[in-house]
Amino acid sequence: MLTLVSAPAAQASSITWPAHTFAPYVDTGLSNTTLTSVAAAYGTKFFTLAFVDGAGCKWSLPNEAGWHSQLHDLHAEGGDAAASFGGYTTDTNGTDLGNTCSSAAAMATQVESVVTTVGVKHLDFDIESNELTNTTDLTRTAQALALVRSWGSKNNKPLVISYTVPALPSGLTSAGTSLLSISKSKGFTPDIVNIMTMDYGTSGTEMGTAADQALDATAGQVASAFGISSTAAFAKLGNTPMIGQNDSPGEIFTLADASTVRSHATSKGIKLVSFWAEGRDNGGCAGQTSASSTCSGLSQSSGAFTKAFQSFTK
Repeated sequence: MLTLVSAPAAQASSITWPAHTFAPYVDTGLSNTTLTSVAAAYGTKFFTLAFVDGAGCKWSLPNEAGWHSQLHDLHAEGGDAAASFGGYTTDTNGTDLGNTCSSAAAMATQVESVVTTVGVKHLDFDIESNELTNTTDLTRTAQALALVRSWGSKNNKPLVISYTVPALPSGLTSAGTSLLSISKSKGFTPDIVNIMTMDYGTSGTEMGTAADQALDATAGQVASAFGISSTAAFAKLGNTPMIGQNDSPGEIFTLADASTVRSHATSKGIKLVSFWAEGRDNGGCAGQTSASSTCSGLSQSSGAFTKAFQSFTK
């Protein structure tokens, strides 16, 4: 991964995100997505850039210089992006900042550097795999994010910070609910709890229905964890499926599922809808039975899932 330490600080967008936002993930390690082109073609102006790694307690983003340029152009068009930290590979390898930094303060310094260098005000922490069961890591992360939130407030940089966590149709796993408990006990409550409604590992699952069930179950868990109403819990939620072919054969999220998930999310008043990933939203590998990073595995027109979800933004 490439980090340009000398890159000048970017100007953060002054754009206010809509109350309900569709912000698909973009794999920054690839070069098959141009943010302004997606915006022009489908009206989608909000994205989630993945992933920031933290090896050696030093943040890095693949192709950083190119994303600086893309964000500059997107801001000029009235759009914006979140920076997402972690992800499956980073969390499996133990190179997330919460694991590699020796203190919450050291991690906070790195996160603050991303805010000022990349020019973002929305931060996402994708917590899965080995990180999800590492209590020391989770504790340090929560403590660091409390510091980051305070820093942002003091420096007129109001931040929106989300956790992205795996879910089953029955809701968060015990590790997921433990994450929320640890976070609250350390003085940090995420603005958004974004669930990954994907990769259940069973062939034939009706993925749209499963995603809606996961959302409803998670709302109850979030309400319990933070002592809030069901309505308030739904308003803190995000839902992120993997479009098309998931990692297991027979586990396929269709365009009909996208319509189901968007409609249910709208009816429940959730905060965020996303998907993995914008660079897969094409029919370049129709019929493939394993997940590809560059195509959905379905026979589809380019941008079909993006168009299906875009009306959620309002």
